[in-house]
Amino acid sequence: MSIQGPRSRDILSETFNGGASFDNENFPFSTHRVVEFKGHKVRALRLSFVGELGWELHVPKNICEELYEEIMRVGEQHGIRNAGYRAIDSLSAEKGNASH
Repeated sequence: MSIQGPRSRDILSETFNGGASFDNENFPFSTHRVVEFKGHKVRALRLSFVGELGWELHVPKNICEELYEEIMRVGEQHGIRNAGYRAIDSLSAEKGNASH
């Protein structure tokens, strides 16, 4: 699961509110850490392919749907939207990054 965009930090901070810190100091670019969602371990990688702030989440399949629904619920107030994987190329190009 990939959460990208300028409000991604806010969304993840609210979703993983059990002490996980997503700020720059505690979670610098190109690092990863294990965070918890309702007692389940989720590996979060801070990276972005769209030229914005972003994370990739590696989620156990048995909680993937529940976590997705929670992210969408929390993200609604932040204007979250679903995007297909191929959106990476056009979003990256908009930011002036070279295409893959």
